Amino acid sequence: MLYSNFMLSNKISNVFKQLSSAPGTPKYQQICATLLSMIESGELKPGDRVPTETSLTESLPVSLGTVQKALNTLTERGVLTRKQGSGTYVADKQISPDDIWHFRFIDDGNEHIMPLTTKVLDIKRSIEPGPWVHFLGQQKFYICIVREIRVNNAFSAVSRFFLSGQQFKELLTFKSDDLEDTLLRDIISTGFGRSTDQIREQVVAQTFPDDICNRLELPIQSVGLVCHIMAYSQRNKPLSFQQLYVPANVSLLETREIKPG
Repeated sequence: MLYSNFMLSNKISNVFKQLSSAPGTPKYQQICATLLSMIESGELKPGDRVPTETSLTESLPVSLGTVQKALNTLTERGVLTRKQGSGTYVADKQISPDDIWHFRFIDDGNEHIMPLTTKVLDIKRSIEPGPWVHFLGQQKFYICIVREIRVNNAFSAVSRFFLSGQQFKELLTFKSDDLEDTLLRDIISTGFGRSTDQIREQVVAQTFPDDICNRLELPIQSVGLVCHIMAYSQRNKPLSFQQLYVPANVSLLETREIKPG
């Protein structure tokens, strides 16, 4: 549902009053609970703009500092995202840490897998040579899906996902939005009947290609981690080859091997 800034501020105020009955709960946590409730109910959707700090302060019985603390808390959790000069928005849908096989970045406390969002940058035919050719076998062309992986709204990595062009050419008809914040293995399984039964991962420190440096806003010739993720379907048949470019000096990346169970 679309609201004007004034109407949305009033709606947030009403929900805040309904949820603020618990005594002793800090005001900023009540604001967090209010916004989370509206996101869960669908009243606030990914990409929706949150009212300004001033508007929230005027509509809620709290100080500006309390509003700022609440918005900062939800931003740090990846629920909201702030765009300089534009405002605060509900973040894109996140992929649950329980569903993440490969991009398992660990928080500073070394306790939790951080949530992530994905943005599809390109879906294209590729005849570019690379290690995927040896893994997938010689093909007339390959499908390459390029994605930005945003981790906990803190940093980004870039993924290049390769598939057989002959077997998966229908993916070229997909729009980028069709693959936003989805698990590609689920698309391949449900849409093409090819499940991922096993994966292997290899990691090496390498100089990033110039286009990856530009995408990640790194100096040219930057060095970081390059992960090769090889997926197999039934009977140990190669299914997909993925390259993940991870900048240096970010969170720990947990790797694991998945085998038929």
